[in-house]
Amino acid sequence: MANTTYEPRFAALSEGKDYVRIYAVINYTVHRGKTSEKKVIRFAVKNLITGKSYKIKKSLWNKKDNRCYVNRGTQEDKQVCIEANRDMLSIVKAVSNIVNDYKSRKVTFSPSVLTAEKIYDEICKLDEITVSEEPTEAHSITNYWGTFIEGAKKGVVRHKGKKYEEGTIKGYQKCLNSLLEYQKQEHHVFSFDEIDMDFYTSYTLHLEERLITNSIAEHWKKIKHIMTAARYDGLHTNIHYENFPIVEEEVDNIYLTEDELKAIAELDLTGSRLDKYRDIFLIGCYVGLRVSDLLRIRKEHFYTVDGKEILRIRTKKCPTGVHIPFLWQDLKFRLDKYDYSLPKVTEQHLRSEAKEIGRLAGINSPVIIETGKHKRSKPYEKWELISSHTCRRTACTNMFKMRIPVKQIMMISGHKKESTFYKYIKISAEENAIMLSEQFGAL
Repeated sequence: MANTTYEPRFAALSEGKDYVRIYAVINYTVHRGKTSEKKVIRFAVKNLITGKSYKIKKSLWNKKDNRCYVNRGTQEDKQVCIEANRDMLSIVKAVSNIVNDYKSRKVTFSPSVLTAEKIYDEICKLDEITVSEEPTEAHSITNYWGTFIEGAKKGVVRHKGKKYEEGTIKGYQKCLNSLLEYQKQEHHVFSFDEIDMDFYTSYTLHLEERLITNSIAEHWKKIKHIMTAARYDGLHTNIHYENFPIVEEEVDNIYLTEDELKAIAELDLTGSRLDKYRDIFLIGCYVGLRVSDLLRIRKEHFYTVDGKEILRIRTKKCPTGVHIPFLWQDLKFRLDKYDYSLPKVTEQHLRSEAKEIGRLAGINSPVIIETGKHKRSKPYEKWELISSHTCRRTACTNMFKMRIPVKQIMMISGHKKESTFYKYIKISAEENAIMLSEQFGAL
């Protein structure tokens, strides 16, 4: 039996000098044993009310996201774009419904099932569902959110033309679960139009009972993103959410000093499973890469100029690449152990093992963290706060303490904004005073 997979997307084909016509493109692969055959279904997207295909100005088509811009042009242009995005979303839902229906009934699926006519017949069925005063799950923000996540997992839903990272998707799922819990508590399903200041106030109060300020801020960032995406798809015209304030606090995240790095480096871990994790963690503290990029380091990422070794790697957020010098002698020693290609480990394991390594190295100075709505102080030993992201903060902070100019550190770390970079600098007030005294002395 043929195993068929579908990836609906949209494309704009030029019609004359200034206009494009929008087409639905459904790529699929039919697998038969060890052979496979790639095929494509293509048809013009039409307005569900007028029955006419969409012909829009070239300037209104977003090539990266394969959607229409809804905030450009005249009011008439905006309305057409909203309708086009709405109808494209309807096609995606219809295709998904048809495919899932066949799968659930375990009926042999044929590509001929997805003709334009049958897809639009399915859309008509969907449109027969009317919204009552009490919104149904099918027309709620949470339903769209779930569809958004599934699309992100498949790579169909993208941000600025790029796929969503697995960790980002998990963050969206976590926030969705929280909102679903709140809906259950309130015995009410929230429509897009109900996401207003009253909702902001009540949901924030709900979150404050469970989360710290910065976690609440992340929830609201994601809600605003989902609302924008839904508006972009023509599902609502609500703009109240744009004014929701995002309240964030400065977080006292830790970094490791040169002495603490030395203590970790000098640990005798011969024959221990922790040895490779110690090496990877230290390399991360020397190069300052995000952990997702750190774990990709291979021998081909290194080159030599004038006798100086340099790590060059295209990071996920800096596709042009960053060039990282060897500022610590220990870096070469750690890399030599693995012939410059790091062992494959998971971020989760690196995070947990880094804490254990910190404990064994005696990194136990007290750290007080304020948590919760009422700012309760909670004491920690420093090793308890070590994570895989500590590497990046450590590298940036120690380079800063070495008096390397900020612009040069940013070229190494890949930061684009100074405001973002300075969040990684975690020197204490005492350390700052010492640095100033050493730099300027007594006047």
